[in-house]
Amino acid sequence: MRTYKLLKIIFALFTAALLAVFAFYVNRGIEVKGLYMDDLYMWSCYGEQSFLEFAFPIGTSERFRPVYWAALYLMLKLAGTHIDWFVSINIILNIFVSWELAYMAYRLSKGNPAAALGTGLAYLGSRMAYFQIAQALNGLVETMSLSMAAAVLYLLLKYVREAVYSRQSEFQKPCGRGRKKGGRDFYIALAVWFLLVFVHERYLCLLPLFYLSLLMSLALNKGKGSGKKKKRTVSVLLKFFMPALLLAVIVWIRTFATGTALPAGTGGTYVEETFNISEAIGYCFDQVLYIFGVNAGPEYLCGIEWGQMPSEIKRAVKFSVLFIGLSCIMFTLKFLSDCVRFSSGSDTGDREATHKSILDRVCSCIMFISFIALCIGASSVTIRLEMRWVYVSYSAALLLASYMLGGLKPERILPDSGAEKLYLRKNTDGMNLRQSAYVTNGSAGIKLRSRRAGKRAVSFSVFPVILATFFFTVYVILSLYTNIYCRGWYYRIYFWPDQLRMNSLAEETVEKYGTDYVFGKNIYIIENSYGMSDFYGSTFFKPYDPEKKAEGTEVIFVESIDDVPDTEVENGEALVLIEVPEDNAYMDITDTLK
Repeated sequence: MRTYKLLKIIFALFTAALLAVFAFYVNRGIEVKGLYMDDLYMWSCYGEQSFLEFAFPIGTSERFRPVYWAALYLMLKLAGTHIDWFVSINIILNIFVSWELAYMAYRLSKGNPAAALGTGLAYLGSRMAYFQIAQALNGLVETMSLSMAAAVLYLLLKYVREAVYSRQSEFQKPCGRGRKKGGRDFYIALAVWFLLVFVHERYLCLLPLFYLSLLMSLALNKGKGSGKKKKRTVSVLLKFFMPALLLAVIVWIRTFATGTALPAGTGGTYVEETFNISEAIGYCFDQVLYIFGVNAGPEYLCGIEWGQMPSEIKRAVKFSVLFIGLSCIMFTLKFLSDCVRFSSGSDTGDREATHKSILDRVCSCIMFISFIALCIGASSVTIRLEMRWVYVSYSAALLLASYMLGGLKPERILPDSGAEKLYLRKNTDGMNLRQSAYVTNGSAGIKLRSRRAGKRAVSFSVFPVILATFFFTVYVILSLYTNIYCRGWYYRIYFWPDQLRMNSLAEETVEKYGTDYVFGKNIYIIENSYGMSDFYGSTFFKPYDPEKKAEGTEVIFVESIDDVPDTEVENGEALVLIEVPEDNAYMDITDTLK
């Protein structure tokens, strides 16, 4: 037993280290040296406002995300003027998310190490990670949202599964410990969801998931309550009331802070004005394609469309779908086999365990599918579909695949339910239950089966698990192969060229000369085909200044070299840059003009 625990610890450390190394490796080509677009706007708010003004803007923003903005403020404080740190910080945060998902996959798969490692690697290698890494500040909102949404799903799954395994059969005595623990998971999930809505309002969509889990719990434990009936009724009413109460609080806060309870759309649009039912349905189907590895397009949102991919990548995607499909088929066949065994079985103990296993798989799959459907629906109501919005659904699909691996695993010899453990402990007359291959409880009392027969049964029943694990492993390998290929086309995504230009501007100025030399200079840029606005010109250099001012530094656009004052260049009072459109870059030509 000690050796087994030691091996688990070694594997956990190995997995954590491998995921960390892989995260930095797979994102090694992504750099942010200069802030741009929403990142620069968010920094400008940070540079001009106090913490309370930044985290809790009242009446000045169409969005109200105080939990995210508070975390972002701390992130900006940590990085200071080191703009190039943001990518590393984002990678580290995503490493933590990969650990979270790996842990969930390990638990859901009943301790399958391949599920844990594969889920973590598939998450980190996904082509959908572009925004969370390459957007210095705004990537944080998607990382936090995904992590917290996955936590809500996992906690509600625990709540429902606890309701399944705390069901009392005719031979069990009342035991309320499982329900108390399950209730705690439900309330923790509510608290996480409440905070999540103030990270990103899109996740208001998860409200129905709470009522679905409650209805399942009630149906599973109908008439099986322990303690006083009145106390149970109050507990049930409280659980039904709490989500509605939190929703009312959220609506009131949002209305007070933004003037409307409805979430804002993408790109300054409003959902109520731009929503189109046929377009939304199309986006839903596109998200399903994204989850299975198909880039539904358009190019400026995904980098490379399905029709542009080479044949070997398309084949790899199709084979990955085939292998994960084979795992699903094996899970379904095991489920149908258990249903037949339950309907025809005669042993009370076996029937009870099988019944709970069937209920577990039905309820858990409904929860997974409902979560994915809600997230897909909420991401399909605006004017376009971006890959980053599919990331949370993709992560949930990975967890579902891990859960299916667990569904193929033979049942544990000793029962998980607190009620069953309590009964067996009191009714085995001191026998060592670990010495028996199976322990069941029939109407005539405890029944022990031979160890030899039990070993043969277990050896035969683990074969589907090994085969399904192989299928899942091949899927992860193929998925990494195709996703890493798609990552090579990030430069086509709509914000990427501008980010490259801002990186180049930083390289040709503050990185080349240092901030002490650049501050106070006039930065002349010949032409402005990139369309840099006055806001970028006046704000770009401020993040490099500890005082957040960069006083005296001014970006000036001129039509030709003749418009640059010679005296300023000769006296070292100016830097002159020229655009290089074919490279999405700038070039410093100051020395050539002296």
